[in-house]
Amino acid sequence: MSDRILTITGIPQGSPLSPILYLLYNADLIEGCAEEEAEKTTEGESGLGPTEAFGWVDEVCMLAAGKTEQETITIKLQRACAKAQTWATKHASVFALAKYKLLHFVNPKANIQPRHTPLPLGDITVASSKEAQQYLGVWLDPELTFATHRAKAVANAGKSLAALRGLGGSTWGASLAAMRQIYQAVVIPQILYAVATWFQLGIMTAKERSTVTRQFASIQKRAAVMISGAFRTTATEALNTELYLLPMGLQMEQLAKETAIRIATGQQHAIPSSIKVPRDGEEKELSGWTPMEAHAGKRGGCLKPPLKVKERLETKQAYITEPWRAPPDVVIEEYAEARKSHDQILQQTNKPLPKQQIILAQKLRPRYTQQNYGVQMGLEMVKRCNGMQQWRSYICNGVQIFSDSQAALKALRRPRLFSGQEILRGCLELLRWCEEKGIRVTLQWIPAHQGVPGNEAADQLAKQAAQRGPLQGQQLVMLQPVAKRRIRAESKAKWAKAWQRTRTGRPTKRLIKAPEKGVLRYWGSLRKATSSVLMQVRKGRIGLNGYLSRINVRESARCGCDLDNQTPKHLLMAYPILTDLRMDLRRELRRKGCAGVWMEGYESVIRETKASVAVAEFIIKTGLLGQFQAVDTAATGVTNQAQDEMPVSARAR
Repeated sequence: MSDRILTITGIPQGSPLSPILYLLYNADLIEGCAEEEAEKTTEGESGLGPTEAFGWVDEVCMLAAGKTEQETITIKLQRACAKAQTWATKHASVFALAKYKLLHFVNPKANIQPRHTPLPLGDITVASSKEAQQYLGVWLDPELTFATHRAKAVANAGKSLAALRGLGGSTWGASLAAMRQIYQAVVIPQILYAVATWFQLGIMTAKERSTVTRQFASIQKRAAVMISGAFRTTATEALNTELYLLPMGLQMEQLAKETAIRIATGQQHAIPSSIKVPRDGEEKELSGWTPMEAHAGKRGGCLKPPLKVKERLETKQAYITEPWRAPPDVVIEEYAEARKSHDQILQQTNKPLPKQQIILAQKLRPRYTQQNYGVQMGLEMVKRCNGMQQWRSYICNGVQIFSDSQAALKALRRPRLFSGQEILRGCLELLRWCEEKGIRVTLQWIPAHQGVPGNEAADQLAKQAAQRGPLQGQQLVMLQPVAKRRIRAESKAKWAKAWQRTRTGRPTKRLIKAPEKGVLRYWGSLRKATSSVLMQVRKGRIGLNGYLSRINVRESARCGCDLDNQTPKHLLMAYPILTDLRMDLRRELRRKGCAGVWMEGYESVIRETKASVAVAEFIIKTGLLGQFQAVDTAATGVTNQAQDEMPVSARAR
């Protein structure tokens, strides 16, 4: 080990404190480069002024808006760069001027010809780039078409798919489930990075969306073929349904909408002013709609509430209570102790409670938020009871509110920046009121709510109220998780509808009526060679005469027995030469407890999860598939993990 090195300035490289401290370190730089004469919105908030600065750690971007290039260069950017240089001198930093990039964005509707004026900075002149430049992983071109970004994303996807191909082929390597997981966890985030920026719903025309979707759908098709071991001629819709991969167009649309929801439900200062205060029609006509404006103002936008429903999206604050304020009294015990408390509750809670109307919109709140809403209702009841003489004597001795949700109580004890803040804020305000009135409130967790008098009745009332909807004139608050869940449900419904309309993948449509995640259970534990055989069998596109004749590889589709075309169905159910092999298959099905599927027919056999390994072994043992003749038996069957989970008696057989 070396001697200790004294760090005079800064912190060690790679420290987890770096991203946090850098926010404080360059705050003066970001604020100083912005023009002081910033324009104001109608709400008094800062809008896009003459010069605006943005930063993420050491990536700083300056944006100057003006009527001419000369104005943005000589008046605004030069002045902002001078301020940045002053900051650098003060903080012992050095800017690499050679790395500066300059882009001119000219509104095509403004009838201004771009001149690409350079930016002189002392001895160095920064030339205006006519090509796209990268900022925070997004390639920005002067026309803001994002064509360069999409082209690079497609090119990088080829490298990722090459790496995925190295993990397994159709007869070897990682299992179908493992490759699918890698594709969704690694490849999808790479190719769809910042998709809300370059796939602009409500702004792009249908033709533009279709063109972009086809580019990325081809990537998913290639990945699906690698993952499944199917033929390249297999229908894209069939592979998406079989592997439960959301079609690329719907996936891009869903991510763009979820991004809009995340921005709209974020902190107030980060919400674009154009969706809080709509711009006038003349300005929109000149500059066009922004992506967030399209989500909020155009038909079908994800920020518009459904018809005939009064609701709004939640908003968040950095802090909803003072950091120095003591947390509420929350009791979360070990299960055994909490169980004793639960039994004591059953003996003590016999006092009838005052009547109240329960309004709980379950579809607009996740479970833990519903529990916090229940706590808020309990605190409101305490406030009302304080004004009733017959109840004041009870609550002066203290109040206990019980909940079976630890998440709800922990959120009250330590409120942070997450969804459901508005309800937490109401609870904390009521708790402060109780504290001022000298009413001690304890929030206690119990393992379950069954058996508490009145609890089941309250649950039924809540469900009835949710079905009736909100009171007339009442505005509901939709939380971010619920808004995202609605978007995902819409995507799944569109997928199911498209699956019903498609004319391709008919063998798969007979097996899978609608896209469901449950189909992954069929493939979950299978090794690669086994899953590849089954995928080809289920799709009907397999190396047998029946299919090979359709693609002009074989002259005849007939089987060697000349009784029918050579198809997986014929081999499995009727080929006379394979009678002994077929009897072994039926005995295996009987051993696994699924012999009845044989009587139901071919499609029931290849649909049954318990029969999957036996069917694959049958097809391989026929010796008719050259692709699988040299397959090692270790590459077939189920994974070692699945074998370990089997009963000992089953493994012994």
